[in-house]
Amino acid sequence: MTIENLEAEVLALPKDYQIKLLARLLEHLEQNDEVEETWLLAASRNPVFDDLHDQEEDIYSLSDGKPFHD
Repeated sequence: MTIENLEAEVLALPKDYQIKLLARLLEHLEQNDEVEETWLLAASRNPVFDDLHDQEEDIYSLSDGKPFHD
């Protein structure tokens, strides 16, 4: 199914169904944002990554290498 087909299917629905579908989609997107935020917070607090804060691990700087221009 293409986006165009999906759009046509949604537009063929009665307006009240379209509104309910939009509400459900927005709710789903909000839940995904909460899940992603929770995951990122947990990863940032995980002690397994503590060694990345050591100065010895900071091997890159603005003065080394050459600029990359894409």
